Amino acid sequence: MGLSFSNYNIKKSDTAQLESVLNAVKQQAMSLGYTTCEEADADVEAAVYAPEDSGWISVWSELMSVENGCDLSSTAARLSSELKTDVLTAMCCDSDFMFLNLINTQDGTDAWANVGNLYCEPERETNFPAWSGRVKDLQRFEADLNDDGVFAEDFMYTLDEQLGLPGEQGCFNQYSAKDMSGNGSVTRLFFSLPKKAEDNNLPWLEIKSFGLMPCKNDETSKESAVNNGGASKGLAVAFTGDYVRNDEITFSDVQLEYIENSKWVIVPITLKKYQMIDGGYMYYWEDKEFPIPPAVNPELPMKKRMEKEFESSFGVRFTPHGDPRKMLDIKLHFMPLENPKGQAVWYVYKHSKTKAAFIEDHNNGSGKHIGLLNPDDYDLD
Repeated sequence: MGLSFSNYNIKKSDTAQLESVLNAVKQQAMSLGYTTCEEADADVEAAVYAPEDSGWISVWSELMSVENGCDLSSTAARLSSELKTDVLTAMCCDSDFMFLNLINTQDGTDAWANVGNLYCEPERETNFPAWSGRVKDLQRFEADLNDDGVFAEDFMYTLDEQLGLPGEQGCFNQYSAKDMSGNGSVTRLFFSLPKKAEDNNLPWLEIKSFGLMPCKNDETSKESAVNNGGASKGLAVAFTGDYVRNDEITFSDVQLEYIENSKWVIVPITLKKYQMIDGGYMYYWEDKEFPIPPAVNPELPMKKRMEKEFESSFGVRFTPHGDPRKMLDIKLHFMPLENPKGQAVWYVYKHSKTKAAFIEDHNNGSGKHIGLLNPDDYDLD
């Protein structure tokens, strides 16, 4: 994996100094409903890098991280208008390519450059004339831009001579912000989004990353759930299906996995067989004290929301053994004990009408890339 980041580089001026930039970052967060807080209470963070020997101030912010360069440009235009100076945005995608946009709303500058090997249609074409008078050597700038380098972010190191922006500063991101947290030139800012009054809501679990391949005999699988409701205590895990009655499929190495204090916690699960009210059978385990985290605030930025949902999710890893023809029948239940109706259930054909329809859908879709399924290998009744 290469480097991915997005940032804003603000040219120092009488109206763009450290305090005014810090204030702009804080005001942007407050306009979205956030309040400043301590790191331990933060939902999102930002960092401002202002080395004394540089003519630029660089900003990375989770509230400014976006999905495309044009979104970056709209925020850059706002910063340029507010601070009355040049703002250079950089968005690097996995070290493969990068978008650059130099904006100054005072004089109408809007210079765009595509760097590296784009594997998608560019949002805009590079407009070299717009860089004239802004870079020191336009011909050299164009040559560097067309240089087929290994890492797209290497281009940032050519901007020291061209714009006076040091390369390492132009690549400022969430990782360097933390690495340089003890550096007097870096100011980290933390923000929280006030929680809504949802403490009394019942837990409602969901499986968001849905496994699309059938379980395989003697091979490990894992599925995870996340809570979309209020905080709760008590979790049950169950495997159901006709195969349970006569133990045509059993499970070994079953364990609950979740993250606590940034570390993985592994809890071995011992399943017990019970008969249900409807006459069927299940393999069952519960922990009455397991804390189910509340839902992640849906108003957080998408990337941050996904990170927090991953951190608050809990999964079950298991290895099935038995009749391979019945592997499609495996159903895994995550059940909050305080609200059994809020359970989440995984079975591989859930998003198709039938098992046969699942195999057909699979083979006509993702199966072309991850492996076709033979309907004759399974019981489809």
